[in-house]
Amino acid sequence: MQATLAIDIGGTKTAAGLVDRHYHLIDTIDLPSRRGISEFKKNIVACLKWGGARFDKIAISTPGKLIGTPKRLAPRSAQNIALFPTEFDDFPIEAVVCAMCAHYPTPFIINDALAQLCGGLMSIGIDSFVCQIVGYIGPGTGLGGGFVAIDSPQKIRFIGDGHIFDILLPRDPDDRWSPPGSHVMAEDVLSGRGFFDLTARPFGDVVTSPSLYDEFLPMVELMARYFSQLIGQINSGNSSKRFPQDAWPEDIRSQLSKTHHFLVGGSVGKTLFNHVLNRATSENGATRLYAIPHPTTAALKGVVYARDLT
Repeated sequence: MQATLAIDIGGTKTAAGLVDRHYHLIDTIDLPSRRGISEFKKNIVACLKWGGARFDKIAISTPGKLIGTPKRLAPRSAQNIALFPTEFDDFPIEAVVCAMCAHYPTPFIINDALAQLCGGLMSIGIDSFVCQIVGYIGPGTGLGGGFVAIDSPQKIRFIGDGHIFDILLPRDPDDRWSPPGSHVMAEDVLSGRGFFDLTARPFGDVVTSPSLYDEFLPMVELMARYFSQLIGQINSGNSSKRFPQDAWPEDIRSQLSKTHHFLVGGSVGKTLFNHVLNRATSENGATRLYAIPHPTTAALKGVVYARDLT
């Protein structure tokens, strides 16, 4: 069968799907994600068994910054799937996955935010963005990000490493939740993990309870203001990072300052979208925001789309 087994590894769940050559999603499965390298491997095995004989290629999207050849995970970049902060530091993900998938062609591996970005482009229509730079902001368990230049409907180029989680934002004057200081780190105020750290409440519980949502509405609106600030920092070309060794080079910052289209995904992003929409448009000039309607579907289709267009 000419199909790709697409695997999207997340902090809450791992999703798998069979994607045909026309990017139709034939079948899907969700598996609970538990932290740690051994659980990461177990889920890959479970996805392979589920796919059976129905695929001939594999494409994987994963948290973390992919570096080197063969690809490995950069330090501090995959903590949302780790049992302890350094567990996935320099993890040789490509070698491990290739060994587990030895009977198949070399799997394609990409950062999960970039897969979401490509899936969003597919759902909205890539023709709308030719010769432009498009960004992705995905507040979920963590804070995903990515940027791509659309050279043509058949060719795209990813710009920089895409990681926005450690961008420093000026502390909002009404922020009574964050620790004292002049700046906050983007992921600390724009993620499910950050929300829980600040409120001791899971974000999903809050948005599904009308009474809790009313109680925490000031916090949600604060997150929306930080979201708009994040776009402003990227557009300024001067975004500072929490970890200076991971700072974007000047030429990358200059390119990203021309990003005026942002796709919004992630479990937290779905709720923030309407709060952010008018604010971001009015405060950041020509910026346009687009919601990704089905993030899991976007990720599974997007990782295959990314493989074919890059």
